Amino acid sequence: MALDPQVQAQLALLPAHVDARSIPIAEHRSGYEQLLELRRGAGWKPEPVGSSVDVDVLGVPCRLHRPEGLRTPHLLVYLHGGGWIVGGLESHEGVARSLCRRAGIAVLAVDYRLAPEHPFPEPLEDCLTVARWAGEQKEFASVSVGGDSAGGNLAAAVALVFRAEGRPLAAQLLVYPVLDATGSPPSYAENAKGMGLEAVDMHWYWEQYAGRHPMDDPLLSPSAVEELAELAPAVVATAGYDVLRDEGNRYAERLREAGVPVWAKQYDGMVHGFFGQGSTVAAADAAMTEIALALKGLLLT
Repeated sequence: MALDPQVQAQLALLPAHVDARSIPIAEHRSGYEQLLELRRGAGWKPEPVGSSVDVDVLGVPCRLHRPEGLRTPHLLVYLHGGGWIVGGLESHEGVARSLCRRAGIAVLAVDYRLAPEHPFPEPLEDCLTVARWAGEQKEFASVSVGGDSAGGNLAAAVALVFRAEGRPLAAQLLVYPVLDATGSPPSYAENAKGMGLEAVDMHWYWEQYAGRHPMDDPLLSPSAVEELAELAPAVVATAGYDVLRDEGNRYAERLREAGVPVWAKQYDGMVHGFFGQGSTVAAADAAMTEIALALKGLLLT
């Protein structure tokens, strides 16, 4: 399938690529904010929800979005993307609210510590702290974990830890997740340049997050895990024009082969980052609704 015309128009607005290694971390973060403004378009506003409140969860800043009219909703602990080095509560406010409204669930967004100042396992430790806390609260019907890109990596790792600890987890939502530290799937070569996430930059993001930790640790690189049986049911969404496409698709296949209930879809005309482009790309907005409803379907099964 050809690249979606609205996505193509968005890509045409991006500045010329500059090697990530040549840019200070502070510039990466300010540049990410500018990219988000471009993706959202002029006049963007997040979707209304029942309530949104900042909360401190054992020292980890979070924001809880609750749907209108539900006293005991299902809860999704949401972990934002951004290569583990950028992003936070504000960058993914729109995604969190859209999931809350369209799936009819509460969403607890996590402002985990960022690399390279805080490499693996520190961001994961923050996510685990919040997810474990959420599982102890009586006000939620169930607890799930999810995220996009680097957040998908963290969500998959949380699911692995919860399985090992015997903790209940209703579902895992993985949107174009980063799962394979080797960076070797064919989609890396097919979509290496010009699609919003450059292959060379993805390798650099891995370096910032992993530090000196062995790359074959499944909690760092979930594709390295040998056994996927008895993991939480999964919603896995990938983009056709994304270096991360193949590792997400393969993980979904392996989950299904292991007997895990899986809803998976590759959005062929999309690029990395489409999950936050609903205000400027009609197909991305439709995908957000479809993914939210798929998650809701797993929770209500």
